[in-house]
Amino acid sequence: MVASEPGMLRAGLVGLPSSGKTTLFQLLTSAREAARTHGKAEANVGMSRVPDARLDQLTAMFQPKKRTAATVEFADMAAARGEAVSLLDVVAYRNADALLHVVRAFGDPMVPHPKETIDPVRDARMIEDELILADLGAVERRLERLEKDLKKNPSADLKREQELLLQGRAQLDAGRALRTLGLSIDDTRRLRGFQFLSAKPLLVVINLDENDVAAADRAAEKTGLADFLKETHAHAVGVCAKIELEIAQLDAADAAAFLADLGLKESGLDRVIRAAYDLLGYIRSSRSARTNAAPGRSRGRHRRLKPQARFIPTSSAASSAPKSCRATRCSAAARSSPAAITASCGSRAKSTSSLTAT
Repeated sequence: MVASEPGMLRAGLVGLPSSGKTTLFQLLTSAREAARTHGKAEANVGMSRVPDARLDQLTAMFQPKKRTAATVEFADMAAARGEAVSLLDVVAYRNADALLHVVRAFGDPMVPHPKETIDPVRDARMIEDELILADLGAVERRLERLEKDLKKNPSADLKREQELLLQGRAQLDAGRALRTLGLSIDDTRRLRGFQFLSAKPLLVVINLDENDVAAADRAAEKTGLADFLKETHAHAVGVCAKIELEIAQLDAADAAAFLADLGLKESGLDRVIRAAYDLLGYIRSSRSARTNAAPGRSRGRHRRLKPQARFIPTSSAASSAPKSCRATRCSAAARSSPAAITASCGSRAKSTSSLTAT
């Protein structure tokens, strides 16, 4: 198991067999081969460094002794259909800030689909239903314990928790995920410890054919998933995990040329991370500390732009947006030129540039 760095974002991958979920995991984490787990339910966990051009600029300008990129932790577990409930017992999924649902939209006779036909909407709803059923079981068990606890020691906190869980059970019984419940921030915090899967923000990763990857920004409409995304409060991003994994193994120049031939401006890793940042309301920020005495270090981070009332991620990565005006000055300066950053902040001060994930 990979040790998690404090403050990193965490995401768990879900999807049907043969959806390309493990291929995407390899693409995101640079894993050459997915590890096999035996016996108890375990997840393969890997970390990815967040691509950050502005951090590269600051590093080139200030030549720090240390360069630390922001990281994202991804978890992948092979689970057959009907076993989403097992994810509730996997630490990497309970602690995830978001779920990445890999939906197959590619055809390959060498990789048969478990349902024999390619239908992204059907597959998306199938996994969503499993998440809902897993949470429904957890809610029912907690309500049974609450009823006993309230008889022994009635309290306002337990009563409010019961009310919220009854509201959640009605939502789940209706086939709707908890992320669509629209709770207040206080009520969200009250239920955060349960780590409900359907409460986590959802990013649908549409795994496309190579011929369709040039239109990846329209993948939701072309695959008929637009209504599903609206109903479930989910976001989507299109990739072709197989071809982009091959591209990721090339040197930088060849990879850039290959992406250009496909009509892509960014790698699959960068697009998925950008979409995850947008989903969670984060921005990328790059910071370089430098003095006359020592070069210091450059560091990439993620910051939350605004609080979310639906369900709050569990990691400590969330933080309020910087109040210092330096962030605004450097963000504007970085859009013009690296030299403008120095002019705006000065070489002896901390320089900060922020990049929204939109």
